[in-house]
Amino acid sequence: MAKEDILALSEQEYNEILLQAVAVIENARSDIARHLTATVSNAYWEIGKLLHEKKIESSHGSQVVKRLSVDLKQQYPTMGVSPRNLWYMKTFYERYKDCDSKVQRSVALLRKHRDRIMERQYKDSGIEWIGDVPRGWKVAPFKEIFRTGKGLSFTKADLVSEGIPVISYGQVHSKINKGTRIDDELIRFIPDEVAEGGNSSRVYVGDFIFADTSEDLDGCGNCVYIDKEIGLYAGYHSVVAFSKRKESNTYLAYLFLTNCWRSQIRCRVSGIKVFSVSQTIIKQTTLLLPPLPEQQAIASYLDTKCAEIDSLMALKQQKIEQLKEYKNSVIYEAVTGKTTID
Repeated sequence: MAKEDILALSEQEYNEILLQAVAVIENARSDIARHLTATVSNAYWEIGKLLHEKKIESSHGSQVVKRLSVDLKQQYPTMGVSPRNLWYMKTFYERYKDCDSKVQRSVALLRKHRDRIMERQYKDSGIEWIGDVPRGWKVAPFKEIFRTGKGLSFTKADLVSEGIPVISYGQVHSKINKGTRIDDELIRFIPDEVAEGGNSSRVYVGDFIFADTSEDLDGCGNCVYIDKEIGLYAGYHSVVAFSKRKESNTYLAYLFLTNCWRSQIRCRVSGIKVFSVSQTIIKQTTLLLPPLPEQQAIASYLDTKCAEIDSLMALKQQKIEQLKEYKNSVIYEAVTGKTTID
């Protein structure tokens, strides 16, 4: 069987296999110092592919694989090219070859992402809650970008069905508030005379309305971002952050949602049942600022991703409501005798 095994391939065909296997390993060796694991794995993949394409099967190719192993070991004594490993290479290739194109695309994307990370240099921000940041990003005091003020003074009794639009403490803490845009359901109205003389509480695109109190630490830092011009005023129990720049502050709206940024407020607030969030506390915070084009790219990315997640959450909530309705129906039919219980 051994002689027939070897004779199944001509000497020229065998030498071709040997030369190609040698070529694969030689090409791999040039990169081993830099990418040892990945390169050797790729070499093993290519040898497995070679054995597959030459139709070397265990039923008639055992002697071919043994001879190949001996010859490769003579040139590469430290590499794992035993007969068993050569068969593993072939088996592995055959198992995953149909996924190769997808794997290669994924690997290419991962390498691109890795290269971008490696190319980007980082620096110590000097701020505990931030840590290292990319070079080109800066840490700035809150007051460099914003000046602060107070909302209008009025009570719930002053609210009307139509009039001057206003957002107050209660709407800032509402579950409807996403923090990155004005939801029309948040808007309340006051008469013209209540807003008269209150131009210092008028907000514009790029400004923020913060709640000046919170019943829990989680709510400390809650705010509404003014993303459109509707003649809006900040209402009672609110701190206004007026933007000093004309550019969009959507990136900062997302930053203000993070626990790491809000930790600066939470460590400074005081209170027992209610925590007070003053202008002074807000002005003591720091901001992490990428270059403007990167701020815009981050904001655009998060707008898209968060919209997708919100849509999925809405679908899940709809299913939950349907299940609740079904549960109530099952209970009703059982307790009123409309379902026969065996």
